Amino acid sequence: MFVNPGELNKRISILKMSNEKDGDGFLTGNLVLVRRCHAKYSRKVADKEVDGAGMEPDMKAVTRFLIRYTTDIIKTNMKVRYNGRYYDIEDVNDIGDRHEWIELYCKEGAL
Repeated sequence: MFVNPGELNKRISILKMSNEKDGDGFLTGNLVLVRRCHAKYSRKVADKEVDGAGMEPDMKAVTRFLIRYTTDIIKTNMKVRYNGRYYDIEDVNDIGDRHEWIELYCKEGAL
């Protein structure tokens, strides 16, 4: 897969929830930086499946971040921060298992 490096023009942060606990033993819910990198940002709208006849399909926005391969482990329980917004990672794809590029498929979520 050929990618023009100039297309990686968006700065993103990949975050995970910390394992810190407060005085009562509950998780604090703080986000910890896993990796800061450049990415290619793209967004598309896809149809959801429809349950039942006569109903119009709901539209679902999917955001894709393309980044260079990293040995840092990126999981679906992590978040991406881009342009002041947080995105929940729904899928992580090492394109062709070639360890060159990683696609992060995300949906916009809350902090």
